[in-house]
Parts: sequence; structure tokens; C-alpha cells
Amino acid sequence: MSERVVNHQLIADPLSGERLDAIRARLDAAPSAPWIAAPDCIGPTIRIYAGDHKCAVAVGLMCDEGRRDSIAALTANAPADLRDLLAEVQRLQAEVDRLRGPRRHCYHCLEDLPQGATDDCCDGCRDQLRRDEEAE
Repeated sequence: MSERVVNHQLIADPLSGERLDAIRARLDAAPSAPWIAAPDCIGPTIRIYAGDHKCAVAVGLMCDEGRRDSIAALTANAPADLRDLLAEVQRLQAEVDRLRGPRRHCYHCLEDLPQGATDDCCDGCRDQLRRDEEAE
């Protein structure tokens, strides 16, 4: 994901449809939920079990107990959290499309025109056309 700075804040660029599809594909290929975190039978480590709980997907989270438990909870809940986040992205994309209304494009450059535009040309093209006329 690329990032940019706007008004002194780091802003992530929107994820492309391809990137979201790749995330969905990895999630679909992972063992099914629920995932659980359980203490290892030897030592102060945690194992993360997936699906039928016979497959350990992560082993050996060794750090202080508080951090170990929070990392284990994050890892064990990741598949369900990712599904929820992907569903929310899809819902928000649909809402943006609904609010945008029918899209119109500039006659010259084919860029999206703002909603409510009164002609078929964007400000950038109008400015360029004006400069071209002045140059003649």
C-alpha cells in the first residue's frame, strides 16, 4: 500500500480491487475459523490452532505474558476480523457509489466530472482551452 502526506498526516492510498481480491483469496485459502489461542504444553509459549484445532498455525509466542496474550488474541481473531473489515470495505464502496450518483466524464480528458457539473468539460480542460485560445 502506498502512502502520502496530506496536511501533515500520513494517508494511505485506497486499496485497489486487485489488492482486496488478493487479501480475500489468502483468507479463503487459510484454515477455517474459529482459530483459538492455547498455552503450549511445554514452556511459556502460545500456539494458535485453526479450524479443527489439530493444525497449529503459529507456535512459540515468547515474550512477557501480557504481550504474549495480546499477540495471541490478535492472531487468533485475525481471520474473523479480516472478513468483517472486507465486508465493511464493500459496504462503504457501495455507499460511495450510491452517493456519487451516475458518473459523468469530461468530454476532453475523460476524467470524472463532479456531481452536479453543468457542462461536459472539467475545470482543467476549460483552463487549458482558454490558454490555447489566448496563445492563438
